[in-house]
Amino acid sequence: MKTYKPTQILISANAQDGLSEILADALMTAGFNSKIVGRHENLLLELRAGYYSVVILTNNALRPNEFAEFIPNIKKINPNIKIIVLSGWNQENLAERVLACGAAYFFPLPIGLDILTNCIKDLTRLV
Repeated sequence: MKTYKPTQILISANAQDGLSEILADALMTAGFNSKIVGRHENLLLELRAGYYSVVILTNNALRPNEFAEFIPNIKKINPNIKIIVLSGWNQENLAERVLACGAAYFFPLPIGLDILTNCIKDLTRLV
């Protein structure tokens, strides 16, 4: 019988808006372990300290111009990590820019939680 280590997900989000708790609850219900960190400085420290297979970046933790600068820093720490960007910013070419920098997926907000959890299952091959 094969056993799987639960997928470790790091969420970078502003805790005051409630999005991070909604994401964490939905991911836990889907069988994933997740941890919420605030701004990107905390995320980089946490990545260096632990093993994570997926990072979710939200627009309330990063501004549109920061995504393209920040994603390569994550990939330097763990080149194999899967990055999902969730953003409500309506900025031209944002999706193309973050995908070109190494993000696996870009989703505009709002997003259905089932879409997000299925995406993570696909990325981690736990379907």
